[in-house]
This record gives sequence, C-alpha cells and structure tokens, in this order.
Amino acid sequence: MNAYKRSLCAVSVLICWSAQVMAQMPSLKLPFEPGESWGISTGYGGSSTHSGNQFFALDFNLPGEDDFGKSILTAAFGEVETITYSSIGFGNNVMINHGNGWMTRYSHLQTILVSEGELVIQGWKIGTCGSTGNSTGSHLDFTLYYNGVSVKPEPMSGYVNFVEGGLYTSDNYGVTYPTASQFQPSWNESQHGFAVTPLYQWGSLLRQDFQYTVMTFNPAYNTVIVDGNNWVCPGMTQAGWNSVVSPYFVQAYNNHGRANVFGQAFSDAGNPRYAHLWGEYWIQNFNGGSLGECALMFDASQPVASKQTAPIHGALWNWFRYHNGPYYQFSDGTYLGCPIEPEQYANPGVNFDVYQNTSNGYLFWDEWTVTANQGGTFHIAGGSDDPPDTPTPPAGDTPTPTPTPWPTPTTGLSFVVKELSIPSQWNADQAADVELILRNEFTTSAQVSEIQLRLYGSTIEQFTNLTIDFFSGERYTFYSNEKSTIARQFALLFVKNCT
Repeated sequence: MNAYKRSLCAVSVLICWSAQVMAQMPSLKLPFEPGESWGISTGYGGSSTHSGNQFFALDFNLPGEDDFGKSILTAAFGEVETITYSSIGFGNNVMINHGNGWMTRYSHLQTILVSEGELVIQGWKIGTCGSTGNSTGSHLDFTLYYNGVSVKPEPMSGYVNFVEGGLYTSDNYGVTYPTASQFQPSWNESQHGFAVTPLYQWGSLLRQDFQYTVMTFNPAYNTVIVDGNNWVCPGMTQAGWNSVVSPYFVQAYNNHGRANVFGQAFSDAGNPRYAHLWGEYWIQNFNGGSLGECALMFDASQPVASKQTAPIHGALWNWFRYHNGPYYQFSDGTYLGCPIEPEQYANPGVNFDVYQNTSNGYLFWDEWTVTANQGGTFHIAGGSDDPPDTPTPPAGDTPTPTPTPWPTPTTGLSFVVKELSIPSQWNADQAADVELILRNEFTTSAQVSEIQLRLYGSTIEQFTNLTIDFFSGERYTFYSNEKSTIARQFALLFVKNCT
C-alpha cells in the first residue's frame, strides 16, 4: 500500500478541492509508433491555433517523409465511444472514452481498424493517418477532452509545453516492445510474433517473451536459445490473439514480475494452458516462479477506467479454486465474482492480513483462514502516519476476521514465511531441503521453543525443543525436509511457546 503523507493544511485543502474539480488524467503516450518523431504543425499558443472547443487540439505531421498510411495508436487504454465521418469536418474520426470524464479524439484518419464498443489498450493500432474531411494534407488531428471540454494533453510521453515546429518522439510501446538486439538475427515476425515484454533478467540469462516463442541469451557463452515448444503467451486464447482480452493479460504479466513470478502457463484440472473462459470471466493458470501455482483473471464487464487483469495466488487462490471460484454463492444467491485488483495488506505495518477485491465482494486472509465477503469492496481506514486503524469492511455472508495488532510477542504468535531459498534444480517427486527464514518484526525480543510448519490448516512439520533467542529485527534460518512444492505454496510458520 502506498503511504499518504501529511502536508500543510493549505496544500491539503487545495489538493482536495482540485480532486473534486478534475479527476486524475489518464497516463498519455504519443499516438504514433515508438521511436517515430512527429512534429506539430498547428498547436495552442502559437501563430495558428484551432478555435473554440478545439483550442487545445494538436496537428501532428511526420516531417521529411509522407505520413499518409502511418499507424495511429491509442494514447491510453479505453473504450471506443463513437466512430463518425464528416466530409466538411473531422473526416474519419474516432473518439475513445478513458473513463472519469476523459476522452481522446483522432481525426482525418485514412482507415479505421476498430469498432464502436471495442476495448483498446494503450499503444493499440486504431487506424492510419490520412487527409479525410476538411483537411489540406495528411496529418493527425488529436484532442484530449475532460467532460466535453478540450484541455492540454500534458504530460504525454513525458512531454509538456507542446510548441509548433517541435519534434516529439514516441515511447508508446503499449503491450508490444522492440525486439532486443541480441535476438534480432533470430527473430522472424511471422514465426515468433511481436515481443510482449522488454528484455529482462531471468536467473543467469537474459530473456524476452514473444507471442509465439521465448528467446533467452546466455551472456557467458554469447548464445541464443529459441524455444516455443512449451510457451503459451499470457492472454493468448485457443483461437489466437484476442485484441479485447489479450493485452490486459500481457499488461498484468509485465506489471507483476513476468516469468520470474508466474513461471509458465500450464493446464490446470484439464483446462487449457491458454486464456479461457470460466463462465463469464477470463482465466489463465500458471505453474510457478516465486508465486507457486497461481492464476491471472479478468472481468471484462468492469468500468473502462478501472479494468485490469488481476493475479491471485497463495492461500487466496487455493481457497478460491476449490470453492467454485467466481461462482461461490452467498446465502442470498449472489456470487463472489472475479478478482478485479491485486491483493493488498489489510493492516500494513501491523500484521500480514491480506484482502483482494472481487466483482461482487472481497476475499480476506487472516494468516490462517480465508473468508469470502459480499457487498462492496474492502477499504482501509486511516492513513499510515496515524496509529493503525482496525478496518471495518461491509457486513458479509461470512463474518470478517478483525485484524489484531501485534504490540508484543504472545503465545501462539504466527509469522509468514518471509523468504524462501529453493534449490535451482528440484524435483517435485523428491524431498528437498528448503531454507525458511523467520524474522522478528517487533520492537521486543522473544524466545521461541517450538515452530510448526502448516499448509492450509494442517501441520506438516514440527520443530520442538528449540531455544531461540529472537531479538528485534533478527532472522532465524532453519531447513524443512518437506518437498519444495510445499514451500512454494506459501505455507505458514506458527511459533508456539513464545515468551
């Protein structure tokens, strides 16, 4: 959770007042291919400007070459609101709704590649540059609106103060990235597809994920390995790339750690490795990385401004998957729905309780059990500069456990496994020592005489007759003989007889 810091009263009042006047602007990227530098022929505040409600419109041209037919991309994610044509106005014109009163307009297009109601991700190609309508030459007329009024599209790709004659270079990669130089000699677009991640560290290798394959580079031997046999791209469906769904999965995959965190897509309980429907919700299962088995889920019916694919893992995922998932039914007949946000700490700085909002409620984990709660979403009371508040979530079908602050160690105190060191070469069918590190999170010291390793309510290993002097901030390392797959499932350590 991000901390909100106190400020001067006058500043706080100003911020609150501004928030009421204008909702937060979407993060904008220049609406053309990454690496291309376009100039502004007509801007605002210059020798020539648009008039009326188009005052803050920008006319973009690609200098030095013909921009006719060049790709026009979405500046931010949203939903195609309207597609219109006017021979005396904007010509082929696309309006995209970004939620909370924000819209962007792309005018004089030669071709339009989207349809009304279609969801589009930032960087998605919506058409090509043209000169339709009231236009004297090929260019893109771009406008940002807030509640129907044109406003300055700043910042956009980090630029502010757009001026006529200035050149502006796009970084609008959206869900596609340039092929890394290490892989360019091996890469073929028709065979491998476009890159869905940047180049990133994967163990001792450098890795880049593509639509249809994975490429790794071993810097020690200067070698490239291309492997698509076991690869299914995040968001790829059995019918292929789905422009409405797939980009959201790629975005979540990139935002939450890629293969290091998720591992590979795999077939769970006979379901395909591809993104597929669980009733009305999209899901794709993953087998490992640092999260253990987990899933990415997507509720396409959510509002445009808040729509995202959410990861669900650990105790929340294991409860969810074995309780009918989004179709867990409350006593009044309503369903829990799909995860719509990543999990969050419920009481940060106090304990490790976790919640995750869903379409019609939320899941809550008190480090021991998971409960499903209906109606609204979970919210945290107070700010981080104040003493921790006890959350008061809406009443649900199952009473929500009340997080208990941990001022001093007590008997039966529980800790989460804070760090895991898993052998790089492990076999799921063999036992392997797993390093478990327990950390004292409190300001006081304690002595521990017993530790239990539990997995979803059952004690699977016990460490007794211990004498551990556990000072504040100190870590204690011990080794479990259980299979490493157990540790990968985020088992709990329970400290007993703690004085």
